[in-house]
Amino acid sequence: TTLELESSNFDSCRRGRGERSSLPEGHQMPTSGEESSGPRGPGFNSLKQAQVVVSSLLVFLVVVGSLVLDQRKAMGNRILMPILSVMLTSANETVHSVFLPRHSKKGGSVARLAAMSVSGGTVAFLFAATCFGVPIRRFLDTINFGFFLSTLVTMPGACLLTEDFEQWKRSYLTLKPQTTVERICSTLLCSSLLGSWLGAWVIPLDWNCSWQAWPIPCFAGGVLGNLVGSMVLVRWLGRCQSKLDEKEKKRKKYELESKKKKQGEVPVCNETNWWMFM
Repeated sequence: TTLELESSNFDSCRRGRGERSSLPEGHQMPTSGEESSGPRGPGFNSLKQAQVVVSSLLVFLVVVGSLVLDQRKAMGNRILMPILSVMLTSANETVHSVFLPRHSKKGGSVARLAAMSVSGGTVAFLFAATCFGVPIRRFLDTINFGFFLSTLVTMPGACLLTEDFEQWKRSYLTLKPQTTVERICSTLLCSSLLGSWLGAWVIPLDWNCSWQAWPIPCFAGGVLGNLVGSMVLVRWLGRCQSKLDEKEKKRKKYELESKKKKQGEVPVCNETNWWMFM
């Protein structure tokens, strides 16, 4: 149609001027046959809102759990982590189904992906923690923390990614995301693991405090790291939405100018019609 040709001409003009899109791959400019309200797939605003709600729920659950169960002692931490894991699983599935109804999958698909990813992450973390020197006698605490950390970083993937192994590979193994949802998963993974690793630095210190026992500092570091990663993602998603809105305004302005030009434009003098201006 005429509108699609104008839109394609606008994009070709941008490419001719050497302009490149600053939006991540997987989010493209909507054409006349698509919705003009946002990018393909989950929109930036929806992803941003879902991330804010999940992070707020995480803070609320940790604060309430710390008030009820003393996190300075190992027993309180052992009880809190599995409760948090179950609640975060339900919170992620509920929040993403509310804010991303078009992108949400069926309950059975999410449950299957969650079970596979969380169990795989728990085993991988258990192996890594043992290699880093965690005593085998702390096996219960290690697998408890591994289950919590795996839930923290893989549940967004279970809600946002498909069953395509390549998506999971780019998000969690090679850390080379190509779409927005893959970048969300990779960022949360890196920030949570970095926070847990930094939290482990206080364990060998000779402060003789009860909260230095494994895995309490790593638990706190993982939660803080996840929240920092969420803040980075919220800021980035907001910037992407602003750039998308700006691009949409330019496209609409170009289409409006093209319509006015067709309705009645003063002819431009050139080599073929110069005699008309004499």
